[in-house]
Amino acid sequence: MITLLHGDNIEESRKEFVRIKNEAQGRELRDLTEFVSDENALRQGLESHSLFGSDLLVVFENALSHFGRKEKALDDFLSIVLSSPSVDILFWENKEIGKGTIAKLGSSKVKIFKLPVVLFAFLDAIAPNNVPTIIDLYRKTVAINDPYLVFTMTARRVHDLLCVMEGVSADPSQAWQLGRLTKQAKLFTIEKLLFMQRSLLSLDISNKSGLSALPLQASVELFLATL
Repeated sequence: MITLLHGDNIEESRKEFVRIKNEAQGRELRDLTEFVSDENALRQGLESHSLFGSDLLVVFENALSHFGRKEKALDDFLSIVLSSPSVDILFWENKEIGKGTIAKLGSSKVKIFKLPVVLFAFLDAIAPNNVPTIIDLYRKTVAINDPYLVFTMTARRVHDLLCVMEGVSADPSQAWQLGRLTKQAKLFTIEKLLFMQRSLLSLDISNKSGLSALPLQASVELFLATL
């Protein structure tokens, strides 16, 4: 049995990943993540019997996305994995996996964990002179998401905008979003984005060290009000 946990809601998918591993009592848990490109070690890990005579649960973290666009390498990896039908496989990915790759897994259990649409609407709204809309979407977003997750996604968006402005590839998985990021980046100067990045870093340090006079949600809202 193959199980795939994937999607951009990393917090929730990770909870499910940990839950499945914790509930695998009486089974040998074998993490083969570091051997995804080592054919011999991979085959040995999948084919060797448990030392304790128990069933095996083999886990991989970010193994499918590890190969990027190297389709042949991915196919070679999956051919080895799929040749061991008696072993239960658990894949965890920190991003959404494409339908083409999922189809290669054959008969498998796939669970996708998505972040709410309002979160991305908030991130896309981040721009100068758009404070009322940003604040409104931010409040709606933190009402249904952990404030620190929203903070992290905000910092990541600023980072991605800086990468686009400087002509650096932020993340290959965001190729579909490049046009949107490019359009959003043009609304800022690089000086403004660098200032935002430094401000968010300072905010994060203050929050984690307990030096902030305000809770994280209020601090981020105050930061957004200055855009």
